[in-house]
Amino acid sequence: YQFMPEASTRELALRTGEIDLIGIQARQDVVDRVRRSAKVDLAAPANTFYLFINTKKKPFDDIRVRQALNYATDQANLIKFIGADIAQSERSALPKGYVGQTDEVSQYPYNVTKAKALLKEAGLADGFSMSVNMSNSNIYLPPMQVLQEQWKKAGINVDIKVVDHPTYHRLIREDANPVVIYGAYRYPLTGRIYLEQFYKGSSAIGQLNAIVNFSHFGDGIPGADEEIDKAAFSADSAEQVRLWSIAQKKIADAAVSIPLYTQYYAMARSPAVDLGHEQKSLSFYTITEKTRLLAK
Repeated sequence: YQFMPEASTRELALRTGEIDLIGIQARQDVVDRVRRSAKVDLAAPANTFYLFINTKKKPFDDIRVRQALNYATDQANLIKFIGADIAQSERSALPKGYVGQTDEVSQYPYNVTKAKALLKEAGLADGFSMSVNMSNSNIYLPPMQVLQEQWKKAGINVDIKVVDHPTYHRLIREDANPVVIYGAYRYPLTGRIYLEQFYKGSSAIGQLNAIVNFSHFGDGIPGADEEIDKAAFSADSAEQVRLWSIAQKKIADAAVSIPLYTQYYAMARSPAVDLGHEQKSLSFYTITEKTRLLAK
């Protein structure tokens, strides 16, 4: 193993044969470039990005406004911007690949007309404006800017205040934002940790045991604590899956978060490397007794 912080240095080392496997940036341009001379592997589950809607901040205490924001979000366009090869769509509060995940939940397909109608019902016929603190990280700021342009079509105007990444994490944990973009991967890949951290009432920002429940689901509004708790203490895996499915349906019905996409983990290897298995989920190659380095 060699530590090479610079991505360009790693790519060059792979091309020259100095290195056989590297981690690469999960960007479409990088994947396209590296594929010219090496084998690229994209793995998921990986970091899944959601937009969490703070139900304790007006006008998002009104479910019609949260639904409108969901309908105003063009997921397909966002994934096209991120890169079709490096991002997959998500449909539920639990990412694909996690035990207990289901897409059989309320869906909010892109529909600006529907979004405007819901805002009008909520007394916001002229739309509304909000100010959002956003990280300067290249995996946070660009998606937020895409959403800013999308929402504008529905009359939702966003003033983005760019801050450094550590400051962003501090501010969202101080409940400063009406909406929060957050990317996460939680192991083990089941409904337990993910749903507990992001959707259990006691995990809400401001609670004694706060984690990353930015929407205040189960805190400001009724949640799915009963299902999440029962699943955590059940020894019946089928019952756990059933309970996690109900929890996801409640989350979608309340429209407290918007599934954006999962951005694959990306890595590349020399054509001479035979992994001996399909690379899944982890952000770097798993080497086993079946991995082989073939003659170059």
